[in-house]
This record gives sequence, structure tokens and C-alpha cells, in this order.
Amino acid sequence: GYENPNIKSTYPLISSSIPLSITNINITYHLSVTISTNNVSIYQYNNNDDLPILRQSVSGDSLYFSYSSSDKKTINI
Repeated sequence: GYENPNIKSTYPLISSSIPLSITNINITYHLSVTISTNNVSIYQYNNNDDLPILRQSVSGDSLYFSYSSSDKKTINI
């Protein structure tokens, strides 16, 4: 599952294969969120290794961040 209990779902789905052509990631939270200057970091976990691999980290004040829903529960990166 997600290592953050506040996350309800994501696109692409957790544990799915992500095509190289993907251009955005959506994260839906259980409650409304506020975009801040903190980072959202995405890690890869391998079944045979307990150490996470940092794949991407994006600052919250980046132009790549936006809300994808009017209730502010989903962000688009």
C-alpha cells in the first residue's frame, strides 16, 4: 500500500507498470490539501530490497503542480 495513510489513490495505480510516455501523475487524498513549498517525492520499492530508490522529487511551488478537483483532494504533477 501507500506509505502515507492520507493518500486515497493515485494515477497511475500503485504497483502498476508506468509507460515512459506518461506525462502526469495524480494523487488523491482523503481530505482537502493545500499545495505548499514542500516536496512530493516518489520512490520505487523493489521486492528483494528494503531500501527505497528516489525516482522523482518535485517542489510544491513548482509550476508543475495544480489541483485536479474543485474539492482540492486531488493534485496533478
